[in-house]
Amino acid sequence: MGKEVPERFLDRVGLARRRERILFILFAIPYLLAVIRRLIYVGRNSPLTNYGITEWLVDFSAGFVRRGLPGTLIRFAYDGFGVPPSLVAIMASLLLLLCFSIYLWRRSTGVLPRWALLTTPLLGFPIYVDWVLMKKDILILLIFALCVRLVMVLPRRPVLAIGFSILLSIGILSHELIIFFGLPSLALMLFFSVRENPGSSVQAGARAGSLPMFRPGLLLSCLMLPLGSAMAVLLRSGTIQQGKQISLAWRNTIPFTGTYLPPEGPSGAISYIGQPSSVFIKENMAFLSSDVLGVPSWIYIVLMGLAGVFLLACVLGTKDKQRAWFFVVVSSVQFICMGPIFYMAMDVGRWVSICLLSAMIVTVESNSELRSSVLCRIRLPHWLERVVVPAWVAPLGLAFWGMPIIFYKIGQIFDSSPVGGGLQAYHYLRLAGMPGPRQWLGGLGL
Repeated sequence: MGKEVPERFLDRVGLARRRERILFILFAIPYLLAVIRRLIYVGRNSPLTNYGITEWLVDFSAGFVRRGLPGTLIRFAYDGFGVPPSLVAIMASLLLLLCFSIYLWRRSTGVLPRWALLTTPLLGFPIYVDWVLMKKDILILLIFALCVRLVMVLPRRPVLAIGFSILLSIGILSHELIIFFGLPSLALMLFFSVRENPGSSVQAGARAGSLPMFRPGLLLSCLMLPLGSAMAVLLRSGTIQQGKQISLAWRNTIPFTGTYLPPEGPSGAISYIGQPSSVFIKENMAFLSSDVLGVPSWIYIVLMGLAGVFLLACVLGTKDKQRAWFFVVVSSVQFICMGPIFYMAMDVGRWVSICLLSAMIVTVESNSELRSSVLCRIRLPHWLERVVVPAWVAPLGLAFWGMPIIFYKIGQIFDSSPVGGGLQAYHYLRLAGMPGPRQWLGGLGL
């Protein structure tokens, strides 16, 4: 006979479950309101010169250029079947968000409470933050997630190295951002997983003599094609003339108006092709040094990044402390690898959220062997293990945690949080004709 479970323990478990259900409802309401608002915006206000849509339309029609692979497939669909390019971009964005949501929902079972998934650093990123939904961020994050899953099984199934290599190369040719947040962390994961987990116990014994040759060969075969793709993208990122040619090729379907170029040139994302990096750096430095209430913007960004890591680690710590510390370590790696992007480009809100979300993907997919292997090499202060954070801190903090793409005023943090985004969505839905609470209650006879 097993030992009886104390009633006090059962009461605590029941209380924790009720608490998580209540929190899920509280976070689900603003999330659903924000989703409805985004869908209405996509249906009513999707101009063909939208930055996100034009990002999908960069293609190889004027020669090799960064981000050109999805646009080439969209051009094939338009030339062969007459499918409107803007429709393909919109539907692809919505479908990818659905797939990514299903993935994170299923893979985080037992790791994260459901309510935490609906916060801005995770599934709320493309919903609460303006301009994200139509961009390629979810595409490359989903590709990154699939690559992480493959890395975790590669030691047991080396043949999957081919699929990993091709998939990561597709991500690099779709958007160069994955080179910074994805390639270094995947290479590190591959190194640790192959080094610590060469295969099952039977396979490990059978291959003991060949492992020294097998491991470097697996690492090299996985990374050769992605590294070649990364070099091609960074060295041949495109020219202004290529941008003009791409816009002219889409002229019959996309009415462009120029920003950096004359009116006959491209707009949106295509207008940035060929622009020197000095232009982006100058704009970004001016933005980061601008004052908000007398404090430089970059300080707010650093503080919000640290707060995001802390709050998500607190949530993970309620289930598994080892996983929480592993998330802190992975987040640090992601922020360091994204350093060049923080320096070169202005969308710092996106960079913070992508660092947090990609670190969470690695944390969710990691196994205990990988986490132990990483943490045993990093000496954390012992006093940190004794720190106890009240249970209400993480839900309250994440309810008000937001990260706008470009930060100019304090109110933007609130607007891109679940609380602020939900109130904003409710306001716009009421303007669009949605009945108020009294009308709903009146219709129910209350």
